[in-house]
Amino acid sequence: YWVLRKEVEELEAAMEAELEDIYAARTDGSRGELTEKENTVLQRAVKKRKRFCHKKLLQKLSEMGKRMNNNKKGNKDTKKDDREKVVKFDGFFVKKEAADRLHKLRSKLFKEGLSRQEVDKLMQKERRREERVLKNERKLLCLNCRQPGHMVSACPNLAQADGESQVSICYTCGSTEHSSSSCNLKKGSEKSFSFATCYICKESGHISRQCPDNPRGLY
Repeated sequence: YWVLRKEVEELEAAMEAELEDIYAARTDGSRGELTEKENTVLQRAVKKRKRFCHKKLLQKLSEMGKRMNNNKKGNKDTKKDDREKVVKFDGFFVKKEAADRLHKLRSKLFKEGLSRQEVDKLMQKERRREERVLKNERKLLCLNCRQPGHMVSACPNLAQADGESQVSICYTCGSTEHSSSSCNLKKGSEKSFSFATCYICKESGHISRQCPDNPRGLY
């Protein structure tokens, strides 16, 4: 049986106590080798004690597992809520801040004297726009952390260089006057990105679509 380490000494002490009881029960007062019957009694007592300690260990492990699962579930739900913050507006999913804005807009339109039909038409247009915003945001894939929902510029994991400002440069020639997409300089059969830093492996000389460590291949 598996038992807690701190229980080992208690088991040994219990075994010694049981052995003393067996010696004390002898009529001749000897402390010699145990008989088969005495040994059976001793083993049964030790086994019973071990079984009790083993159950305590299983109970403790079970409680620890439940606490870990509850913590994981709580963290997962919190992260999901913080990341999405999506609610329903008129039966359609939009971002929470968008729903708040739409509620205020509806109240404002009614206060301005618009009819129910006019308000519904305007609100339908605004709601659909917010639906598209949410849909497009969920399609975004960050090239730095490879997680959906944001772009590299908004990535919380993007390490900014200490004391250095982020300057847009051409990845091909290093110029600050244009981007690599409009650069006329070519090296070999395709453009080289000597001045780029890969978002995945953080090495210079290539972009993430050329990175051998890119698990998603071309983006």
